Amino acid sequence: MEIRKPRIKSLPYEEWKDNETLDKMAADLNDGGTNLVLGNLDQLINWGRSNSLWSLTFATSCCGIEFMSVGCARYDFSRFGFEVTRNSPRQADLIMCAGTITNKMAPALKRLYDEMAEPKYVIAVGGCAISGGPFKNSYHVMRGIDEIIPVDVYIPGCPPRPEAIIYGMMQLQRKVKIEKFFGGVNHKQSSSERELGVSNATLIFKDKLGIDPLEIKQKREAAWLEENGSKAKPVKKPVAAKAAAPEATAIKKDTIVVDKPVTKQQVESLGKEIDELNSVSKPSDTNNK
Repeated sequence: MEIRKPRIKSLPYEEWKDNETLDKMAADLNDGGTNLVLGNLDQLINWGRSNSLWSLTFATSCCGIEFMSVGCARYDFSRFGFEVTRNSPRQADLIMCAGTITNKMAPALKRLYDEMAEPKYVIAVGGCAISGGPFKNSYHVMRGIDEIIPVDVYIPGCPPRPEAIIYGMMQLQRKVKIEKFFGGVNHKQSSSERELGVSNATLIFKDKLGIDPLEIKQKREAAWLEENGSKAKPVKKPVAAKAAAPEATAIKKDTIVVDKPVTKQQVESLGKEIDELNSVSKPSDTNNK
């Protein structure tokens, strides 16, 4: 039995007339026993891309553990072509951010995103990556990674279940399949960021990321005042220092700083001091018993 290998042939633009003529040509070939599937190269490439999504996992907390369980045999997301993960951004199709992102971590995340090849995608996993989660009012936590990089799919939860992660990946598959690979622009960055050297410039908060920690602090304080009115912020009450229990005093000698070779006299002096401390502490121990 002869097995015919599939062939991909393109139709020159000059020979194309209209869709009806093309459909009639396909019908004639199918009637003659030739299996013919019409489509464009975009659909073929997007089919391959959507079923081989390589992820760069950027896990910083418990959501990363859920992503690990998705890759195990119980859920087995290799059925969908998601099992390949890469530690290099240049080999990844998407970056999966799972966990809390602090202000100090933001430049590293932005740099990894810039180093990925187009077209690239971002998935925010968990409440911390989406909006800051329970730490959103902290001074050092970002309120969502969409403040610095564009997000394609949000997967809420704390942490989200493995089924939710698989569902989010399938939604990204749908998005990839309808994109136009040739002649389209899938870039999600601005024109200045796409210029050579700009996106990989020195990442500092105010100039590159547009993040001013002082400004963020002022905005959060203003939002708190607007919500609570003129009510003063709660201040921790000073805790009264507990009176220290009277301790037995012992003869205090000069502290030995070991910055030179220790002499025999220093060792003997230290031994005598320890003996004196032990002799003073023994009566107090017997009284406590």
